[in-house]
Amino acid sequence: MTVILDINKHILPFSAKVPVVCPYCKNEAVFKAGLWHCDPCNAYGKADKQTRLPLGTMAKSVLWNERKLVHKSYGALLQYHVDQGLSKNKARTKLNADICSKLNVKPRVFNFDRFDETLCGIVLKILSELSKSCVPTCPYCSSPSVFIQSKRIFRCDPCDAQVGVHKHNNQPLGSLANADLRQARKKAHSYFDPLWRLKMERESLSSTKARKSAYEWLAAEMGLSVEECHIGEFNEGQCQEVMRICKPYIRNVMQKLEALKS
Repeated sequence: MTVILDINKHILPFSAKVPVVCPYCKNEAVFKAGLWHCDPCNAYGKADKQTRLPLGTMAKSVLWNERKLVHKSYGALLQYHVDQGLSKNKARTKLNADICSKLNVKPRVFNFDRFDETLCGIVLKILSELSKSCVPTCPYCSSPSVFIQSKRIFRCDPCDAQVGVHKHNNQPLGSLANADLRQARKKAHSYFDPLWRLKMERESLSSTKARKSAYEWLAAEMGLSVEECHIGEFNEGQCQEVMRICKPYIRNVMQKLEALKS
């Protein structure tokens, strides 16, 4: 999604000076509860906590709420990049560059609190697009999942759906799954994983090479491409298929693994 528009038409005039003038009624705004406020217009404007200088243009409730949504979506995506190992400054720089590239503008114009409703709506769509490429979407309700750092999972609470992440980079191990599908995938792994572990031990392979070889075999057995073959992406029917394919080998494989241990 690359946006082509006259960006200047959607960035509202702004003065960082005091007194702050309401853009709707042209009266002076009042500072209270950490914000600039115009009572007659019910308009608000953000302020620097220490200097009280305005940080953007004042906005009535509709535009104010649009900007809040933008900030919330931006904050969630920023936290995702921090969780991936970037510093907050680097994460912000990357995210700003990604958004500005989509808007086809330079980063110097980047201030959500000067955007009008049209531009806020466009930025929300861009953030949603960027989010989908980073944060897994719940397959049951189509909402973005939330990363829970303490448990190292992406989760959708309303659907009781979740997926774990890789140890080193917080990338999801597959798609989100509810309790039944998580159990099915766990059982499928219990049939499949011993096969590549035995190959790893007998042929002195790395776990990566042994797993890759086993998935190539499983893909051929299931009539899938190697890219499509991943238990972390399978539905319950495919998990049953994995167990059916591996069942003739599993007892013998487990015995050999036990013998190698002893």
